[in-house]
Amino acid sequence: MLTPSETTSYERSSNTAAGLCAGCAKVLDDDEVHVCWQCSKEFARRGADESAEGSKL
Repeated sequence: MLTPSETTSYERSSNTAAGLCAGCAKVLDDDEVHVCWQCSKEFARRGADESAEGSKL
């Protein structure tokens, strides 16, 4: 049986090999590599939010 971390890693690897977004499993366009543009924007926003929170410390 796989641990939750191993399951996540397996799913991400499978999605990447199949050409699916690592964030939402949508089929990627030719100019997209690991994530679709919507997930890319969301990940960038989350990263900016986390950076802003960290700078307040």
